[in-house]
Amino acid sequence: MDKPRIADAPGLGWRPRKNAWAAIWLATKKGFKPATRQIMVFDHPPTIAEAIEVRKACIAFQEEMYGEKPAKETGTIRALINAFQTDPDSGYHGADYDTRRHTDALLKRIDKLAGGLKLAEMGARDIKRLYEDIRYPDGKEGRDIKSTGHAAMTHFRRAFSFGVIYEIDPNCIRLKTILSEMKFPKGSARTEAMTFRQCEDIIAAAHAAGMPSIALAQALQFDLRARQRDIIGLWLPVSERGISVIDHYHGRKWLRGLRWEEISSAMFLSHPASKTGKPIERDLTLYPMIVAELDRIPAEKRRGPIVVSELTGRPWKNNNFRDHWRKAATAAGVPKSVWNMDSRAGGITETIEATGGNLEAARKEADHADLAMTARYSRRKQKSNADTAVIVADFRAKNKG
Repeated sequence: MDKPRIADAPGLGWRPRKNAWAAIWLATKKGFKPATRQIMVFDHPPTIAEAIEVRKACIAFQEEMYGEKPAKETGTIRALINAFQTDPDSGYHGADYDTRRHTDALLKRIDKLAGGLKLAEMGARDIKRLYEDIRYPDGKEGRDIKSTGHAAMTHFRRAFSFGVIYEIDPNCIRLKTILSEMKFPKGSARTEAMTFRQCEDIIAAAHAAGMPSIALAQALQFDLRARQRDIIGLWLPVSERGISVIDHYHGRKWLRGLRWEEISSAMFLSHPASKTGKPIERDLTLYPMIVAELDRIPAEKRRGPIVVSELTGRPWKNNNFRDHWRKAATAAGVPKSVWNMDSRAGGITETIEATGGNLEAARKEADHADLAMTARYSRRKQKSNADTAVIVADFRAKNKG
């Protein structure tokens, strides 16, 4: 399991154990004994109650070390981030689990680079340097992770907006105004798209590897133009919203994936999309590739999650699915530049090409709010430009005189 994370626990560290992690309090005051104290061992993500116990223990040990309660840090970027993540009124808590994890990772990067910087002493140049340190982690001659820099500044703005609304620090309004005037370029959109032939090859390779669940997931993703999490679902901490239809496992529950109960006797699917909540509705009899994979599953196993790992007998965890899908894709000769997520773009592009460029048909199929989003997913432009180049070359050959 991944190393757990518990916020607002001063002195907390983690030590690996066999298939588990130990929460350890580490003294920072020179000469203080005992220098380390083990609090609890986790072979599962900490529950809310367990996180509270660890936090209480760390605070108690910290007070013992200093002989008094240490002063709470205020007026810094770190203090603002901490308030944004822990204040019960913060919009941070309204985001879904994946979004919060992404936010945590970016804010942790900001904290590491500039957490101690005082808001009262901070200006546009400090923000610019922070952005550049994130975008160019190895210096401007090294990697350029433009998307990460843009995303970090987006969440930085959210923290300052929270600080303004709830009057966390008087400097927040000044810095939010500065941030609103600064521009941070987005990274380039992906241009890869899976082809139908690649999809078929991955399905064949998955069966050859004894992984029919990977083949089924691939067929569903491509033909339904669906996101991976709508097909295989997600394993989330039990504290998250939602009721699972299967037993919890190591403090996690399974949500959002396709279930047999969502397919009628007439093979009509109705599944709430994880991102919008709107139903994905399809007559599956119109999708031979999907039907062929579903027909492999005996009637007695048609209950609960549809895509189940052969290795565990439970729905796939995202990282394990990704690893085994990649093995099948590589065996099928699919280049590493094509990712599993490109199934959706490939399917949408196929719809646009098959309908003679009908973006509206593709928009409805992909459940996009507007055509601009559908156009972003389409990779048809590249093929269109190539076709145009051929036509122009032919025209030149015929009109040399």
